[in-house]
Formats: sequence, C-alpha cells, structure tokens
Amino acid sequence: MERFEDFYDTFTGEFEEAPMGFEITDASTADWALSKIADNRNRTKYFVECAEQEIKKLKEQIKDAQEKCEREVQFLSGCLGKYLELEEVPKKKTKTQETVTLPAGKIIKKLPKIEFVMYNGEPVTSHKDNDGFVDQIRDIDRNLIKTKEEVDWANLKPLLSSDDNGNVIYKKTGELIDMLETKETLPHIEIKTE
Repeated sequence: MERFEDFYDTFTGEFEEAPMGFEITDASTADWALSKIADNRNRTKYFVECAEQEIKKLKEQIKDAQEKCEREVQFLSGCLGKYLELEEVPKKKTKTQETVTLPAGKIIKKLPKIEFVMYNGEPVTSHKDNDGFVDQIRDIDRNLIKTKEEVDWANLKPLLSSDDNGNVIYKKTGELIDMLETKETLPHIEIKTE
C-alpha cells in the first residue's frame, strides 16, 4: 500500500503553491474547481476507508497480543504467588506486604486491607458528588462537605466586551478581566459537494 503522503501528492501536488495568476472568473472555471474538490474528497475518502480497514486489523492484532500476554502474566503471577508462600523463601514482611527480591525483579504480595467502596462496589473517589452520599454525610457532619465554585459562563459572557488591544472588560464596572483575552477567528470558505 502506498504511503498517504505519496497518494495525497498524486492529486494535490499541482496546487502546493497557488499558481501565479490563477483565478476563477466564470461559471465554467468555478464548476471545474468544484469538480476538482469533489474528486479530491472522493479519492481521500477512499484512501481513508482503506487505511481504517488496515487500522482495524492492526487493532485486532494488538488486542490478541495483549490478551495472550495477560494470560501468560496471570499464570506466571499465580505460580510466583505460590512460590512466595513457601516457608524457605526469605520474605521481607511489613504491615501491608511481603516481598522477595531476585535479580530479575521483585515479587510483592499485598496483604489484605479494609478499603471503603460504594454500595455497588465502585470506588468512593468516583462517587464523591453522588447526591445521596453527599446528603447523608451532610446530615452527619456539614464540615465534611466541600463547595465547588465555578464561573457561570452563560451569564457572564453577555456582560463582557473588549477593547482594540484585546483586553476583556466587565461592562457593569469597566474592570479588566486579565484572565481572559480575545482572539479573532479567520474567515473561511465552506465548500459542499454532492
């Protein structure tokens, strides 16, 4: 399969720089330009479809390789865990883990601990804003609830203006908001072909 750059160059190379004096001055030339745009889009679409099929195949190969690796790692990890259980293995023990260091790496056994989770088994950290959880903890101790502040952009935006230097001004007071600046977008042409 040819590289995209090579493929792309075959039909766009003639326009890398705008030809001197080229202008569209009549309907026939405009129609030619629209046809050229449609042709370029169709060829690019075809190329992208082919490339996406190749990407799909590669993603399947990656998934297969990762699954095979994971199966082997799980099997060998289980064997290493059994090895670590042997009495003759000189383990370093702490409150939270047992370890043995070998030339190729470490075997670490994390010891059981109590972990707080939500009633559905999910981590608490992903549910700290759950309404029921917040309400229950607020009833127990209001000091354990945080208030999150954020800017009300929908109401602030109409109250802003800018000067010629791009400074953003709060209309009601004339104060500068130095955390914001303005940026002018460039005009662009949109082409639709069928």
